[in-house]
Amino acid sequence: MAMVSPSQVIEYLERYIDYYQKEYARFTAPPPKGGGYPRILSSPYIDGGDLDCYLARDGAVILSEVDPPHEWYIAGGPAFVVDTERTQTPPWVLVRQKALGLEASTPKGLYRLALPRVPEQVWSGQLGSPEKTVSRVVNANRITVYKYRHDWQELIRRLTFGAFELALDLHLPAKVADYWRTRRIHNLGFLTADRNNRRFVRYGELLRHVDQAAWEPRSAWARAHVDLRMHFTHAVADAGNGLGAIEIPHEQVPIGRFADRLTALELATSELEKLLRLPDAPESVFHELLVRSPVLLDAYGDVESKPRWRYPPGESPTGKSYVEPDFVIARQNQTYRLVEIERPDHQFATRGPGHPTAAVTHAAFQIGEWKDYINHHYDKLKKTYPNIAGNISTAIVISRSQQKQFGTTGANRYISVARQQLGVDEILTWDDLLERAKTMVRQLTSLSDSIHVGSG
Repeated sequence: MAMVSPSQVIEYLERYIDYYQKEYARFTAPPPKGGGYPRILSSPYIDGGDLDCYLARDGAVILSEVDPPHEWYIAGGPAFVVDTERTQTPPWVLVRQKALGLEASTPKGLYRLALPRVPEQVWSGQLGSPEKTVSRVVNANRITVYKYRHDWQELIRRLTFGAFELALDLHLPAKVADYWRTRRIHNLGFLTADRNNRRFVRYGELLRHVDQAAWEPRSAWARAHVDLRMHFTHAVADAGNGLGAIEIPHEQVPIGRFADRLTALELATSELEKLLRLPDAPESVFHELLVRSPVLLDAYGDVESKPRWRYPPGESPTGKSYVEPDFVIARQNQTYRLVEIERPDHQFATRGPGHPTAAVTHAAFQIGEWKDYINHHYDKLKKTYPNIAGNISTAIVISRSQQKQFGTTGANRYISVARQQLGVDEILTWDDLLERAKTMVRQLTSLSDSIHVGSG
């Protein structure tokens, strides 16, 4: 079989990116024209950026590298640290970790891989001079293809400084494997213990085939259609499990984890519906339900309850020592939602003039405090919430849709006016929250009918 050339790789990727973006636009468009799924994916195929493809004699690697805003190679990672049995970690790393308040026993998000010996070319990540290099700007992507004489495993070893295929066996597929059964990497760092060599992979693919048939541009539409659904399924299944991931070789589509999340959402939706039928249920019962089942707030993100954000001494505008959002929702594409909840029996509007009640204005003021904290103290948040500054939306959950004080035009019109006055992106009643949960159940059930494609 003839091997694909660097120019043919670029032609294929150009076609694939175009189809992927069009499919994503349709997938996330509101019904009836689209599927109505949220725009949660983070991918160079959507967001653009540099995309490097390394062609070996019997395989290929695609990488998109972007350094996180924190010192990921000191603490936080997530990353694999390649080391020797006698550690190569320099003293300054330990000093820096201590300055960050991290003791020796504190988990740091760095996973040490100690080896008896690491070849110099692997330790340094030296690839040598490529046989050929071709580069092209395609829309928001700069695609560069490098062709090397290395075999695929050696290429992977050097790109990961020995973490893969020297320390860790990825059970790479054989040449007879189906096309495009790739091993994907998401938000994962690789470095040597001496900190002289490192790279952070925002997105990567380990591709088994380099024959021309596997890179036929006319088949790119079919791969984009299947890949988008697999990527979305992984994002849902892995929500709440951290940002770094390596796809498990025998679980190309995580059917088990996806099904578990869907089942949890169905059960929580049913429980919320029953609670809303009870008179005078305390706010704590509803908050506890959301803590136990945060999937109710967002099945597509990582939901954190009551993180405590402390002010530096003397810097609080209200004299508080900290602020504490009810919930922070983080999605894969580094967008965030701050949610304040109030009891369903709290009235939204007053009798007579129909102005927002104190419960509503207090909730809006708290959201204002959270936003002010983010604007002035991003340095304290950027490690845990990368890019949260400028990438937040806000929501209040309160009251019931049938409240009489909403007036003759109904809740939606009244809430739209209040939202503009209070500077909150979204105000939901508990009935709205229930309906959204039911919508998520329908969406994920529909998606589950197709996620067996590509599994095995």
